[in-house]
Amino acid sequence: MIYTVTLNPSIDCYMTLDSLTEGSASRAKEELITYGGKGINVSLVLSSLGIENIALGFIAGPNGKAISEGLKGKINTDLITLRDGNSRINFKIRSKGKETEINGAGPLIDSNSLDQLFDRFRSLGKDDLVILSGSVPPGLPSTVYAGMAEVITSAGASFIIDTTGDNLMNALPYKPLVIKPNLKELEDVFEKKTDPLDLDTICGLARILQKKGAVEVIVSLGKDGAVLLDEKGEVTYFTAFKGNVVSTVCAGDSLLAGFVAGKKKGLSSASALELGVAAGSACAFSSELPSKEEIYALLGRSL
Repeated sequence: MIYTVTLNPSIDCYMTLDSLTEGSASRAKEELITYGGKGINVSLVLSSLGIENIALGFIAGPNGKAISEGLKGKINTDLITLRDGNSRINFKIRSKGKETEINGAGPLIDSNSLDQLFDRFRSLGKDDLVILSGSVPPGLPSTVYAGMAEVITSAGASFIIDTTGDNLMNALPYKPLVIKPNLKELEDVFEKKTDPLDLDTICGLARILQKKGAVEVIVSLGKDGAVLLDEKGEVTYFTAFKGNVVSTVCAGDSLLAGFVAGKKKGLSSASALELGVAAGSACAFSSELPSKEEIYALLGRSL
């Protein structure tokens, strides 16, 4: 079974404005409410592509109930309800071709609730895969994903991680099957600016992360596509598909879901990357997460 983990699920409110001026009232001309968080986004795209999975994570308060209700019938969830707090609301504002995000902090995760999640990892087996996605909410240390990775691998399962900074670096010794930094996140790790099409330098940095434990590294490059350093050290690059970009929010989550779906369907890592880039591009061309039909239309074939 594939499991996704979202420590800080959210209600995402998308607003399109003619203009956004700080310090003044603005009125949206379009609104869209979705329920997500990075791991949940991955689950939604996996499910759209026919890959069975279960979304794990934490919810709290009335917002948490809304998230749980909003996901019913779309994905399978096993979310832990916190005793206190309220799940966060994020605002994604589009105005004059620019995207502004205001993300809520989210509730504190108490130790007993965190232990419940760790107990679920202890019951995993060799055929299970856990996808750890997103930032760490307030109150948790930057070693929390490393702690999860230790329990997951001790149980015989595998994991993928899509996060940043110390949260990522601390998990590398446990040998994640895949990590997926975007270009900025890669630059932040190494405190180095890189041109998106300077694949030699990008892959050189990816090789350092591979030596630190990652089996495969995908670097997402936005409108320039994505590059894969596979477990044999070979490089595959796919440019993004062409189309009218509506929003790049969640494109990276869609890319990762497409890659995982491709691997689950028996594709090579290189071919799975192509599916991932199609999924990420389809997401960018839509105001919502992409459907299977939208992804396969770009790919030019079904799987």
